[in-house]
Amino acid sequence: MSEQLVIQGDCLEQLKLLPSDSVDCVVTSPPYNLSANKVRIKWNGKYQSDAIDYSNDEMDEVEYQQWQVDVLNECFRVIKPTGSVFYNHKIRKGIHPWEITSKSKLKFHQQIVWDRCGSHFPAVHSLGQSTELIYWLVKQKPAVYKPKELIWRCEVWRQMPVQGKKRPNHPAPFPIEIPTNCILLTTKPGDLVLDCFAGSGTTLVAAKLLNRNAVGIEVSKKYCKVIEERLKDAELVS
Repeated sequence: MSEQLVIQGDCLEQLKLLPSDSVDCVVTSPPYNLSANKVRIKWNGKYQSDAIDYSNDEMDEVEYQQWQVDVLNECFRVIKPTGSVFYNHKIRKGIHPWEITSKSKLKFHQQIVWDRCGSHFPAVHSLGQSTELIYWLVKQKPAVYKPKELIWRCEVWRQMPVQGKKRPNHPAPFPIEIPTNCILLTTKPGDLVLDCFAGSGTTLVAAKLLNRNAVGIEVSKKYCKVIEERLKDAELVS
């Protein structure tokens, strides 16, 4: 029986409380610093800005990047020597995520492209952006498993975003296939998975369904409640 712990609080502060060399796999996606709390895009009949329950999405870019480097450096500390970090981000305003990841202590292992199957972010002066990036970052030599249940075995993962009634009460939820593949690829049952920007809790749900222990850190009390409810529902199908 696996266990999942939801921690409400600032991700950097809470990361510093976790023991070193204790986590097998980190799967996470931070706020993109695109002022999404002001974007007037509708989904599920509501404006996205009305649904967002955090305020750190309009930081000074230099401050934002340093914050992200600090978070990644804490991930470096908490993962085991064989651990992996899967860091989902995207190119925004001409800024590549490599400008963040390359400044951290983590070593680059592989770049994964998440093909959103034509679901794109609107753009006025450029082509619509229909991909995101997932950086596979490591401390040393990572543990790698390739079970038959693995969804993708190459570096392009083609998956539509969560749509319709399946979408939890969060503006940017992971499709569960993304953390599932990361977890299957780099952990075994009973290992510990961490998501330091837990959001709607998809990483924790995937970990539970795969019999992995998990810790999720989320600043929003509202989203922590969403995570707890989703974990209860996951018991019904696990």
